Amino acid sequence: MKSIILKFKSFFEKQLLLCGAIQLCCIPLGASEPNSTSGTPSNCTIINDVEYAVVAGSPLLMTITIPTEKPRKPVPAIVFLHGGGWGGGERKSMLGRSSLVSQNGYIGACVTYRLVGQAPFPAQIQDVKRAIRYLRANASKYSIDPDRIGVWGCSAGGHLAAMAGLTEDIAEFEGEGDNPGVSSAVQMVVDCYGPTDFETWGESIKKIANDEQVLKLFGAGSAIKEKELEWEKNFSIQTDGNIVKFFSGNPNPDYKWGSPLSYVKAGKKYPPFLIVHGTQDAWVPMQQSIFLANALADAGANIEFLLKPSMGHDESKAFPQILDYIKKTFPIRGSK
Repeated sequence: MKSIILKFKSFFEKQLLLCGAIQLCCIPLGASEPNSTSGTPSNCTIINDVEYAVVAGSPLLMTITIPTEKPRKPVPAIVFLHGGGWGGGERKSMLGRSSLVSQNGYIGACVTYRLVGQAPFPAQIQDVKRAIRYLRANASKYSIDPDRIGVWGCSAGGHLAAMAGLTEDIAEFEGEGDNPGVSSAVQMVVDCYGPTDFETWGESIKKIANDEQVLKLFGAGSAIKEKELEWEKNFSIQTDGNIVKFFSGNPNPDYKWGSPLSYVKAGKKYPPFLIVHGTQDAWVPMQQSIFLANALADAGANIEFLLKPSMGHDESKAFPQILDYIKKTFPIRGSK
């Protein structure tokens, strides 16, 4: 099926790149997909409440899923990061995804990170990096290939996944203690509809609502205006709540500090990225993903972007494509 992007080259203020490192695709709506993004995992072994770090006297936990038949050789691991606007959500919401990858031979790890009500940024990305260091330091215990650890995050978790992939050399995001000397680098990022640039969030909404090609995409009539109202409402909710808390209540925060986009630099080496967004997402404007995809492509990164028609703020319709990407990027090397 021909890409929607190929039809609308002037989709936003900057043209989407249709060659080189970035690959843009539109998936037929009839593709098979799991029934749920969470639910009770099956066909894998679950190790619950694994303590990966202790911060300020409080344990940080993860749930690990492994294939029912434990791999005989080390296999890649995927770290799962839940959404919830940095102020809510829990790791169990990612168990369905973790189960999916473990059914296909991978180790999964659903991570609890501190929320903004407990600690402002950068506590969240520090916890993510602590979890990655723990898995790498304990790779032999869980049959993990320490050279192939990826992240898959949704919404706020997508933001953290992108941060994990872009800030390997930023010391302040590492946190203290907990497996010092062990790398927190990741070798693959799956960013599902994560915010990427806090400075332009509201601006993104206005540009989307007034873009002629986006009007064509959503259809004539009131559909785009209704979508614009949804974005404005949800942006107001987050501006009044978790985004303010995210930056420690600072009325004039340094938005670049917490924006993945600001860490993309020409000449730097980045892990492969898959960025996923739905055209019907009412919470995070899809231009946020476009910004990051374009920046990574300009920087020469290995980037694939999936814009999925009729998908909202939930990537379950894209599970088959995400799993295919993981298999391509992290092939299982004779694990059984």
